[in-house]
Amino acid sequence: MISKNFFSNDLSLLRQILKGSKKKVFLVTGNKSFQDSGIKKKIEPFFKDHIVRRFSDFNVNPSIEDLKKGIRVFSNFNADIIIAIGGGSVIDMAKLINTISAQNENPIKNIIIGKTPIKRKGLELVAIPTTT
Repeated sequence: MISKNFFSNDLSLLRQILKGSKKKVFLVTGNKSFQDSGIKKKIEPFFKDHIVRRFSDFNVNPSIEDLKKGIRVFSNFNADIIIAIGGGSVIDMAKLINTISAQNENPIKNIIIGKTPIKRKGLELVAIPTTT
């Protein structure tokens, strides 16, 4: 069941955001929660005219290795927009993938610990929380 935080207004906003040139969507979700919450079935129609690459291959408490995996998948996809649907870990993972991949910096750890400053913006990111 979709949480009470997911209002019908969010769906109309998502539809508006996806109009236009944003054809390639990088979708970050939980592994099981995306299906179990009912949100997958609810939003699938929004993506019928889009190419979607879903990333959910990470732990509830993501590691740097999970982040590296996500960045590899994201970098190979060439998305127009990132959409995160899920709880805190999902939204955090999407933000990290988006921000760190825009920096073209290696090692990632330097950015995370603040040794290397963030200089570039990532893509537009839409976060839809499914937890209360």
